Amino acid sequence: MNEKEQLLQLLKTTLQESKDFVLEQAPSVFQELILWGRTVNTLGAVVCGIGVLTFLIVAFVAVKKVLTLSGDRYAWCMRDTHVTIMIISAVASLILGFVGWSFTMSALKAWICPKVYLLEYLGSLM
Repeated sequence: MNEKEQLLQLLKTTLQESKDFVLEQAPSVFQELILWGRTVNTLGAVVCGIGVLTFLIVAFVAVKKVLTLSGDRYAWCMRDTHVTIMIISAVASLILGFVGWSFTMSALKAWICPKVYLLEYLGSLM
């Protein structure tokens, strides 16, 4: 019986120490988690924004080339190539725009209402 009581007391002590550790460390962990969410989502939004701008510039240059091509015998080939580049750039820009919007909304949530961000993050883990 003595061995069982010792084991029970050890278990009780371990649980109390674990609880104390979690209560001491939780605010720091939550702050770091929110900071991580802010950083990752802001960086993702910036990268997507740069990608959108790059693809829009490429599409603009392709449109300009299509409009300024002369009537030589290879102009149709160049025109088709530039139109293809323009379409691919526009689609890629659109996709990156949607991804960037998602990053932006998550970053704003982490900056403006960190408790909601934290609750949603913890909810996504379960």
